[in-house]
Amino acid sequence: MCAGIILIVLLSGCIIGSSTEQTANTTQNIQSPEDEFVKEYLAKQKAQGNQQEIIGLTEATTSTTTESSSTTTTVLRIPCVTQCCNDTIHQPKTCSKWLACVSGECVEKQCPLECCVLGMYQMKPCPGDMECDNSTCVRVECPEQYECCNQTFNWGGECPPGYACLEHHCMALDSDRDSIPDVTEKNYGTNANMSDSDLDGLSDYDEIYKYHTNPLSKNTDKDRYPDATDANPTRTDTAIILMNVSDVMVTADLDVMKAVLLHLDFKTPMPPNETKALQIESNLRVENAGTDYTDYINYTYSIGYWCASGIDVSRKPIIVPYTNATNLTEITNHSWVSPRLQTENWTDTNWRIKSMPTTINRRVESGTRFTSHKWYTLTVGDIPEPAWEALVSLRRCAYNITITNLRYEKY
Repeated sequence: MCAGIILIVLLSGCIIGSSTEQTANTTQNIQSPEDEFVKEYLAKQKAQGNQQEIIGLTEATTSTTTESSSTTTTVLRIPCVTQCCNDTIHQPKTCSKWLACVSGECVEKQCPLECCVLGMYQMKPCPGDMECDNSTCVRVECPEQYECCNQTFNWGGECPPGYACLEHHCMALDSDRDSIPDVTEKNYGTNANMSDSDLDGLSDYDEIYKYHTNPLSKNTDKDRYPDATDANPTRTDTAIILMNVSDVMVTADLDVMKAVLLHLDFKTPMPPNETKALQIESNLRVENAGTDYTDYINYTYSIGYWCASGIDVSRKPIIVPYTNATNLTEITNHSWVSPRLQTENWTDTNWRIKSMPTTINRRVESGTRFTSHKWYTLTVGDIPEPAWEALVSLRRCAYNITITNLRYEKY
């Protein structure tokens, strides 16, 4: 009997002991979780189980316990009906650890760092082109696709001197705003702070790109008209005078010619120098083929006598003064031996008999043409002796009129 009782007690003890050990292990696993989020979940479940719905104002009750003889005071609050409550009127209701309770709503916490770009805190970007790196605003390299970057916030991508970074592009500076960059004005030598460097009324831009004039000169072509009023500022406006002689007619005094011939052949007295021997008439055609007028025309009207090659004009082997056809200066004291004594193939000979400076005092406009009739009387003294020999001995020679020393108003 005793043995049976002992066995039952032992079995009961084993059963009771086994149940107690299982309960302890279960409680230990729940109260010591490793996951932080499980703790929050259990806390929320416990708080919801202990809440009591109370309508009205908060009441204070006092209960006395006989066993412990202590007094406990409980403050009753209005249940929280919003996302969260953290005041003294409502029952506490917290948000998750990454949120803050503001006016009954769970919102992201304000960023306490220099910058925030993730969801733990409210967004707090960096100023300008700086970037947030580990909650710190830092300057970054200029992106490769940019020509330049604002040098206040970015590294690299700098523009060369004379250029400024505008919207990530290097733009040339234009200090005087004349549409010519400062670096280009430096090449032309113009003033980068003045739109009209030579103060002629034309901007540097118009002179360089429109009129192709010199932006540093008021008169590029150096004529009478400044660039601002010149219709052709790069072309010199000047007169171009063209003159030619035509319709030459010679009238000789035969008695004088005979007297000169007798002098040459038989050494008779030569007629006086003032004796009129020849009268020469001609038409002088004048044309202004230039682009501007001239207020005067100066020239020298020269009368000469020319004989062709192979004509002996000396009549006898004597030495006489001469001048070559290629040299129309006045007859000099050069010596010339009659070509008949040297060779039969001698060059042309031209004598300048008389030269008369002439002036036209009138304004000759561009495109003007006119003809002037000229006549001159030559005396015996006007004609040198070698020319007289040709005049009285041969008729194959001819008079020629030349215009030399032509001067007029030009630039």
